[in-house]
Amino acid sequence: MNGRTAGRAAARAWWVAACLAPVAAALAAPLGSAFTYQGQLKESGQRASGLYDLQVCLFDDPANPVPLACIANIDDVPVEEGVFSVVLDFGTTPFAGEQRFLELRVRPGASNGAYTTLAPRQLIRPAPEALRAATSSAAPWSGLSGVPAGFADNVDDAGVGTVTSVATGTGLSGGPITGSGTIAIANGGVGSAQLAAGAVGQAQINTAQVQARIGGICAVGTYLRGINADGSVVCAEVTGVNAVTTVDDPPAPATAASNGTAIAVGADGLPLVAYREDSGGNAVLKVAKCSNPACTGVASFSVVDDPANVVGTSPDMAIGADGLPVISYFDFTAFSVKVAKCVNPACSGVTRGLGLADGG
Repeated sequence: MNGRTAGRAAARAWWVAACLAPVAAALAAPLGSAFTYQGQLKESGQRASGLYDLQVCLFDDPANPVPLACIANIDDVPVEEGVFSVVLDFGTTPFAGEQRFLELRVRPGASNGAYTTLAPRQLIRPAPEALRAATSSAAPWSGLSGVPAGFADNVDDAGVGTVTSVATGTGLSGGPITGSGTIAIANGGVGSAQLAAGAVGQAQINTAQVQARIGGICAVGTYLRGINADGSVVCAEVTGVNAVTTVDDPPAPATAASNGTAIAVGADGLPLVAYREDSGGNAVLKVAKCSNPACTGVASFSVVDDPANVVGTSPDMAIGADGLPVISYFDFTAFSVKVAKCVNPACSGVTRGLGLADGG
């Protein structure tokens, strides 16, 4: 190659011949992307000797002014009888299976002047291009030979095809299958090891075929008459058998049903029980609303009257024409008779119309 230094007082002719080879890698070390550049440099027609500075850039065209990459300046390269050798490393990115050209610029090592661009650029032969073999995407599909027929049509058949072999695991029968066949649950193949916790619940069963777990109990004095499909129970009273139920049994020191009780059946067919409850020197009037006609279920309780006086002695109760209970009772402290009119059938609201009759 020939080149001249522009704008310099004295003209100097350069000539360089080069060969390329990959840089040898140490045993078991990565190959890397560097390669050796070896050339012959002449100055004014004579073989050069001494130290020279080099600039090296990589191009995709013999004339394109924009380089693909350049390496750092290489200073004081020894040249002996025109021969020099340097290691170049542009990385792997610029090598994509297309022609690449090297451009060299040179100046004497002792000079601070401009570099002389050597022309023409040199075509890089295939040795450095082998770097692209380390990148799988560098090999285009169309450039491959000996491709199997299933891939040669360039159609992605992922997820489509014939299973070559299917083995059956624990609890299954029918395998292994190499072409077609049927896999089924083996007799006795499903046990606790095959069922995860909560894997089978009511949502997974057909209640017309499988009975759901029983969820409920019958109250005291009733019997289990049947079980619904969802596991709920059907209870009924025992005919001809007396049912004795404790309606209220408050913890000590309270005492329920002191000095008489009263009972009435509401319009809904459910009993109400009025009674006095004593606790720590105080006494109140309470009402228990039963949850079934036998009063064997859980009752609801309401305090009807709780003044500072001792009230609730000798209660009596009736259901008015409006379906609301009316309770009469004795105020022991005031020696008076009172009447409480409940505001709802359970007597759970605030009572109204507390009457006071003079007991004197």
